[in-house]
This record gives sequence, C-alpha cells and structure tokens, in this order.
Amino acid sequence: MDYVGPENCGNSPKNLLLADWERALAYAEWDDVAAVLDDEMVLEVAVAGGFETLSGRDAVVERLRSVRGDLTRAVVDSAISHGKEGAAWGSWTISGAEVPFAHAFRFTSAAGKRLASIRVVTTA
Repeated sequence: MDYVGPENCGNSPKNLLLADWERALAYAEWDDVAAVLDDEMVLEVAVAGGFETLSGRDAVVERLRSVRGDLTRAVVDSAISHGKEGAAWGSWTISGAEVPFAHAFRFTSAAGKRLASIRVVTTA
C-alpha cells in the first residue's frame, strides 16, 4: 500500500490528529482509527438520496472497514481544522480506480482530542 500524506500539519495538533487518522485508516490500523473516536461517534456516508447514518464506535469502525475496500494507494492532499470542525480530502486507489474523497469531521470539543462525527463523501 502506498501512502502520501499532507506536509503542512505540524503546527496544528488538530490538523495532525486528522492526518494521522487518515494514515491509520489507509493502513487499516483499526486500533488507531478507533482510539480517537468518541463512544457515541456518528458516521454519515453519502449515498444516493441522502446519507447512511451509523452510531457508536464499534459500528463506525466496522463500516469504515468496508469503505476502505481493496485500497492500494491513498493520497491525502490536506487536513485542516478550525474550532470544532475539520476536513481532509484526497484520493484513494481502489481496485485500480482512483476515487476522490472528502471527509468532514466534528470534534467533541474545541480542544480536538476526540472525534464526535465524520461525514464521508466520495464518487465511488
């Protein structure tokens, strides 16, 4: 698996947390993925006509496993945050096809230690 991450996150702990989370997701490091998710975490995955919504850390991690699929390359162009919100975007190569993605995050607090929600938007 080939991973390319953003290089501009070092000055912001929240940006770095998001970039590290994206790396853990790309490498299927599920303990690291789960470590920053709040117990009552909410995941919204864009689907035709709206969003598929899941609640709870375990359900979210299980769904993220399926979103990842046969990932061979991950490129995270940027990870940014402001207040209780953040975002990361880039592309994944899954089964030979490049799939752009955007992840919108909400932290549990402005301190940015845990994730309360993630919204996944992709062209897959």
